Amino acid sequence: MTIDLSLDMTILLKLVFGATLSSSIIKYITILFPIFMILCTAGTVVFSEDGLFENISIYEKILRFEKRAKKIQTENENLKRKIFVLKLRREKVLQEMSVEHFAAPTGAVIYRFEQ
Repeated sequence: MTIDLSLDMTILLKLVFGATLSSSIIKYITILFPIFMILCTAGTVVFSEDGLFENISIYEKILRFEKRAKKIQTENENLKRKIFVLKLRREKVLQEMSVEHFAAPTGAVIYRFEQ
């Protein structure tokens, strides 16, 4: 003797709502409920805080930070080259001091032109 334990949606709906529901309403509920669940799941996948839109936003932020990091790294390399050159030549240091800070050794004249 076997017992059938399969769940039939129409029997479940009749148990929940009683015999007051007509068979056409039960048919619509059994059709629309899975569709509703699929739409809810898709909405959660797309719009939740860990969803598709949020992941795209995070990816765009990562790309912006990578570009910014690359720009800073390039500036850093340029400054390293400039420091290396300044360490090699004292005249270059004096020239940089006069250009950037308007400083010069005693007795020197600095000409400043307005643009």
